[in-house]
Amino acid sequence: MRNEEWSNEIAEPVTPCNNHCPAEEAPAGNAYDDVPAEGGDEAQIEAFIEAQIEAQTEAHVDAPAPEAADISPPPCGGNTTGNSSGAAEKTAPPPIDVSENIANIETSLTRQTKELREIHKLYHTEFAGRLKKMQDELDVYREREKGRVYDDILMELAHLYNNYLPVIDGIADDKVYKNMGYMFEDIIQILSTYGVSTQKSQPGARRDTRHCQVLERVPTNNPELHDTVISSRNTGFHAGNRSFIKEMVNIYIHNKEEQQ
Repeated sequence: MRNEEWSNEIAEPVTPCNNHCPAEEAPAGNAYDDVPAEGGDEAQIEAFIEAQIEAQTEAHVDAPAPEAADISPPPCGGNTTGNSSGAAEKTAPPPIDVSENIANIETSLTRQTKELREIHKLYHTEFAGRLKKMQDELDVYREREKGRVYDDILMELAHLYNNYLPVIDGIADDKVYKNMGYMFEDIIQILSTYGVSTQKSQPGARRDTRHCQVLERVPTNNPELHDTVISSRNTGFHAGNRSFIKEMVNIYIHNKEEQQ
């Protein structure tokens, strides 16, 4: 009975160790061929058990120990991939190509210069035109504030007065003559309302150098008559210092050199 219990315990397969111990390869044939048969000697059975224990102990002792994992942090700036010795591999930085950097800078400057030219061109074609239009409108408002917005109309009225005034003397009908006279008086009234004054020099008066234009100069020996008006050909019109129509006059002129 004792021999059967020992046989059952020995017949159980040996489980390999999980602590990194490689499993033993089973020998060819039956691993327990050497187990003593039932009814054998107890000394043989005990010797067999001791032999199995020694074999298992030697397997554990002879098994190679696992290599320890390298958990040390890689050096700063070094290669993170470990080599066979666990040390980080150091690689030299690549050389800097100065000529390539200069070429890249020149290309960037060229591109920026082109963009600035396009912006400048856009300003002159688009915004400069708008500014010119706004400036013209502002000039119109300024002229209106100064009372010059009606200068063209006032000048046409002044020309109408000068061109048709001599015709009134040839009208034989008194009624028509009177009506034409009223019309010319109304023209003078309109021009005066908008700040336009008439320029009509009397004979013997000094010539107004700003609003008079000389048609004929008559020499004289009298120095007192120099630059005086002999006759007026038309009526002049002006608004302040601005002449709309200059008065045409004939004047006397005295030559001092001829008198001496």
